[in-house]
Amino acid sequence: MDRVLIAAMMVFGTLTLGVPARADPRDFGVVNQTGYAIRFIGVNEPGDEIYNENELRSVLAHGSKAMIHFSHADKGCVWNMKATATDGTNVFFRNLNLCTINNVTLRYNRATDVVSYITD
Repeated sequence: MDRVLIAAMMVFGTLTLGVPARADPRDFGVVNQTGYAIRFIGVNEPGDEIYNENELRSVLAHGSKAMIHFSHADKGCVWNMKATATDGTNVFFRNLNLCTINNVTLRYNRATDVVSYITD
């Protein structure tokens, strides 16, 4: 009987070790096409203007991509994003529907102060 129990535990352990945690459907990629390196990205629900948590692990160079991962405790589809360049310039990207976005490409024209993004 002990052999059967041990064998069952080994099979279960082998099957569950290879199963990754389920990704949140709002996880998305950020592509930096601002022309500037970004040192901070914060993602908040609309109405929350205090961006404390940096989603980046390192500086995001122009032309690079980073993945943003959500906690299952987070609620809602529409989010705002703050990006801070290495020189301290802050720009905001509003009303991103993360339930329909796989990637967001950030753009910023400092001369005209126009912020834009495209999604796929």
